[in-house]
Amino acid sequence: MKEEYVKKETYILAKEKGFDWDCQYVATSEFFVYKSGLDNHNQYHDYYSVPTQSLLQKWLREEKGIVVTVVPYGYKLSERFDIDNTFSYSVHTVKGVWICDGCDFLSYTEAMETGEQEALKQLSQ
Repeated sequence: MKEEYVKKETYILAKEKGFDWDCQYVATSEFFVYKSGLDNHNQYHDYYSVPTQSLLQKWLREEKGIVVTVVPYGYKLSERFDIDNTFSYSVHTVKGVWICDGCDFLSYTEAMETGEQEALKQLSQ
């Protein structure tokens, strides 16, 4: 399984919201991304840590109490259990549940990215 790294909008938002875990990838203020040593690059003014989606998901859960889940829908009953390529997502918080109604995505990673962005937007920093 290939690790998916978050996109520019997400890692910028994560830094703004206090993401401070060590990451191997770093982005410069010109958004050039490269592999570096394991470090919290967000502590430096002109750099951004670029986490994987799973690491950011874990940080949101463990540090902020927000659980981001991707819920597939569009099940097809056939000889085997199949899921078409449409995903819905929900963001669960300690205070309640935020659900995006009518949000369709063609991939799990696209749904997760959007869910993580919405979770980050809920945080005050």
